[in-house]
Amino acid sequence: MTTDRRTAILEGAARLIARRGVRGLRVEELAAEAGVSAALIYYHFKDRAGVLLRTLEFISDRAERYTAERGEGAPPPCHRRELEQSFLLELQDLSEVRENGIAWGELRASAVFDPVLRG
Repeated sequence: MTTDRRTAILEGAARLIARRGVRGLRVEELAAEAGVSAALIYYHFKDRAGVLLRTLEFISDRAERYTAERGEGAPPPCHRRELEQSFLLELQDLSEVRENGIAWGELRASAVFDPVLRG
């Protein structure tokens, strides 16, 4: 699968989880959201649990990218300032940040009942 299709599937999964929760994620709806076939999703992710695991990794990586942003040439902040900055970057009024926060909460809450996600 091309990186573009994989990214489209993971972005679609994050959007659907943010809108409907983990229980609301249906592979057929994800396929429509991502513009791919359900068979392609099953082929590459094996099952719904595989989609959820890869989506959790995707949103974690995405959050790491936008919380690591610093002004070019800016000195590294002290530990407290770095923590404050990361927290503030998690509160940005951007759709990607809001979507990540909601999806992360949904996946974390589902992990309580799902041993596959718990790890």
